[in-house]
Amino acid sequence: MLGFVNIMKMACLTPTRLVFSKVVQKSLDVINGPRREDYREDGLLCYDVIMDLKEHITQANDIEMFLKRFRGVKDISVIDEEDVTLYGVNEKHFIFVRTDPGVDLYDMDKHPFFFYIQHESTIEVMTAPHETVFRHMRQKTEGRDGSNITLLYNIGRCGSTLVTSMVYRAQQCVVISEPFAVLDIAARFNELDRPVTAECTEYFEMIRCVLLLLAKDPEKLYFMKIHGVATASFLHLVHLALPGTREIFLYRAVKPTLTSFKRLFGPGYLWLIADLLLKYYPIKYRKIWEKVGKRGCDKKLLFEIISQMHPFYLEAEQRKEIKSYSYESLLGNKEVFCESLLRDIGIGKEHVPKALTALEKDSQKNSPFSRDALANRDGNVSEGTFRWARKIAKEEFGIEIEGEDYVVKNFPNSWENYLPGC
Repeated sequence: MLGFVNIMKMACLTPTRLVFSKVVQKSLDVINGPRREDYREDGLLCYDVIMDLKEHITQANDIEMFLKRFRGVKDISVIDEEDVTLYGVNEKHFIFVRTDPGVDLYDMDKHPFFFYIQHESTIEVMTAPHETVFRHMRQKTEGRDGSNITLLYNIGRCGSTLVTSMVYRAQQCVVISEPFAVLDIAARFNELDRPVTAECTEYFEMIRCVLLLLAKDPEKLYFMKIHGVATASFLHLVHLALPGTREIFLYRAVKPTLTSFKRLFGPGYLWLIADLLLKYYPIKYRKIWEKVGKRGCDKKLLFEIISQMHPFYLEAEQRKEIKSYSYESLLGNKEVFCESLLRDIGIGKEHVPKALTALEKDSQKNSPFSRDALANRDGNVSEGTFRWARKIAKEEFGIEIEGEDYVVKNFPNSWENYLPGC
């Protein structure tokens, strides 16, 4: 058996290892995979990770990026253990991982992105059907309303990692930066060929389970920055599933946002990313793109950025308690911005000095997205592209954009409007 596994490892180390990985995994499953008798209503299927097959950061949450060997069945209560965390959600299963006990997943100074270090330090993978997890969580979380959770929605490349690092430096709550499980459920909702409205109560339990599995300890505060693409579209559901959850939206002027995205992905990947992302936006936005879409990945990604903003506009009409923050307002008044942000999370102003120390370093250091890694990449975009975006934003979404940096003029519920004396 050991000889077979070693051969499989060698096959997966070749340049075409991802091509062979499914065949290799199937072979391992045939030899010692789960059998019919292994499946239990209250059980998790557990796998040892033999090898990490990941070749690119965007695949970091894909369970197929592990070569794994079935080990046995464990009771569902295993998911309550400290070193077991929610990794993702697919069509039928919740996916959990056990990580190296020597790695602190929540140390943002070392690991700016939760999903990345979670994947890198995984030693065991566990899967359980949705209903098995639902039953366990109904008993485990009765009475919890999410009041210890703050969600930071954002448009990506807008200073969200810096803001999250500020919250981390205050050392008053558990910070989780971009858990893939939240992106998973947003993408699942968005792929449907019908809108997911507030009447779609069948999705509430999924939202509730995902957020409470990430925020395990009811006695601690949690701050979660979720991915900045295709996620704002379920903003209108979270407060219905967990009424106590606090929600904040962070945005930035359109021009520097897009140029930052372009430096991040480069021209070689930008077209691929823009095409990939669009199918994960809700159907109403896909239909608008069919009407207004133009050739060019820059325009498509700009459209996706604006489509990430729009759900906040709609929700802000009904709920004044959800606030918006802009990257420009952070640069304009760091201390007041930070004090307001911490207050909204439930943290006192005496922690502002510690939080502001995050401004002294690159918040994405130790990641593939650091300033040094992106410094020499081209981010140029034509002015015609931005003029087109300004026109579409106004006509299709009621979003007003102006100025050289194409700043959003009428973003609702600005934190500055809630300051004393306003």
